[in-house]
Amino acid sequence: MRISKNLHTITDDLPSSVKFMRKVIRLLNSLSEALTIKLVTKLFCKPVRMKMKEKHHKFYQSGVTDVLNIRGYRVKVFRRGSGKAVYVAHGWNSCGYAMRHIVDALVSKGYQVIMPDMPCHGRSSGVFVNQIEMSKVIEAILMHYHAQMRIEHIVSYSWGGTATLLALDSIRKKNRIGFSIKRMVSVSMPATPEAILGIFIKTLALSKAVANGLRRNVAAMAEADGRSLEQAFPIGLSKLFEHKRFEYLLLHGKADSAISSDNCLALAKKYKNIDTSLYEGLGHLDIVKDPRIAKAVVDHLKGNTKTLPVFVRKAALV
Repeated sequence: MRISKNLHTITDDLPSSVKFMRKVIRLLNSLSEALTIKLVTKLFCKPVRMKMKEKHHKFYQSGVTDVLNIRGYRVKVFRRGSGKAVYVAHGWNSCGYAMRHIVDALVSKGYQVIMPDMPCHGRSSGVFVNQIEMSKVIEAILMHYHAQMRIEHIVSYSWGGTATLLALDSIRKKNRIGFSIKRMVSVSMPATPEAILGIFIKTLALSKAVANGLRRNVAAMAEADGRSLEQAFPIGLSKLFEHKRFEYLLLHGKADSAISSDNCLALAKKYKNIDTSLYEGLGHLDIVKDPRIAKAVVDHLKGNTKTLPVFVRKAALV
């Protein structure tokens, strides 16, 4: 297995930082299982912040930046373009810059992009954050900008898509009058808890007892929000998907070794009104740079995606 330094994705090598962390965890586990579970839970909620370079600053300077104070975080929100508003969500251990190719395509087609660096990512503040907390921040951002310019479309990537769907489900439960999404695209999204927990556990080579302790703690985060662990992931958001609330498209790379394309297929199989496309040769990091993905996103937002009846729908191979 090929693991990445950020503990949530896979690459060619096992970084020295991960090897060191494995040793620390083994040593701590020999002394105290409870402290080890506490440590790995902290690590699970600590994104690796991307170091801002000149190219990042240049990208952000191509638009305007708003600063919102939300739930104790200082969240920087990038805006660019004019026309219909599209909320764009980046993934874990990333920042808005990673979505630049999709952003460029949207702006060139007459859309206005609204894209935060999530807490603990990019230019926004924070050290620790979990999926539930991310969803609360996203909910606040959506409601803030929707009041000004009516957000009708969403484009999301990786774990950002999971948290965004959780935010939409929270908005649904609160019956926020006047808020409705027409179309959404999720790219390389983890649809199940194990898609995230499994790779983290394997990366750090956690013992069965410590892994189970981590799962309990992550489940407790969901329960604090009135959800089961499954209901904190797309696969469990039945009330969001069982009724056709918006046109939804899933895009995934067949060569994604971080988040398996099985996530995409499992979600489409369980719920109606979800269209899917799988792309040969695209992995987790390069998929958002591919012009085919940018085109698919724009086509879907413009209503050009053909949705087949559920009984004949199959994932399209591109």
